[in-house]
Amino acid sequence: MARTRSIRRSPKKNKRNNKKSNFLLRLLPDLLQSFIARRLVDIFALVLTFCGVFTVLALLSYSKSDPSWNTAAARASDVSNWMGENGAWVADLFLQTLGLGALVFGGMLIVWGVRSFNRQSLSPLWLRVVATFVAAVSLSIAASQIPSGGWLSHPYMGSSAGTLILNALGPVAAGFSNFFGPVSLSIGFGVLAILTGAYASAVRRVE
Repeated sequence: MARTRSIRRSPKKNKRNNKKSNFLLRLLPDLLQSFIARRLVDIFALVLTFCGVFTVLALLSYSKSDPSWNTAAARASDVSNWMGENGAWVADLFLQTLGLGALVFGGMLIVWGVRSFNRQSLSPLWLRVVATFVAAVSLSIAASQIPSGGWLSHPYMGSSAGTLILNALGPVAAGFSNFFGPVSLSIGFGVLAILTGAYASAVRRVE
């Protein structure tokens, strides 16, 4: 009987002790989890902003003479890109493919970083990402009628992707109407770049 009683009493003591320990565990982890979650969001926001600033500055300081996929490596002192040799490679890769459209990626990362730091929602994020790619390609097509003036290796600011897509769409669009020439198509894609870029940056109408 004594053994039976001891077995019956021990769960009651354990329940009381568990209630006290669970209370403390629920109190401290919630505070710690909340603190850690906020710091993780801050770190994520700072990383996005840094990557965006790095990309934009690398693009703006691009030089054809810097080391790249098409240019032999130069000495570190010969690199004119503000972000160094890594920036020169990044700028060359983006600008040779998308031209001005590459600025969309850098700018969007900065916007997302600032919005994340201010705890502003970016959901649905996957649609924002898709819209960013659409905006970048659309801006590349829109800029494919603007001469690069020797700044890029490609003769037009839309670079290879924008020019190829516009040249492919031109004859197809002309089959529907003479109105859809290269200039009108460029304007149309410019408008599309603005609209999709606004959605990607999660801009809301000011009421």
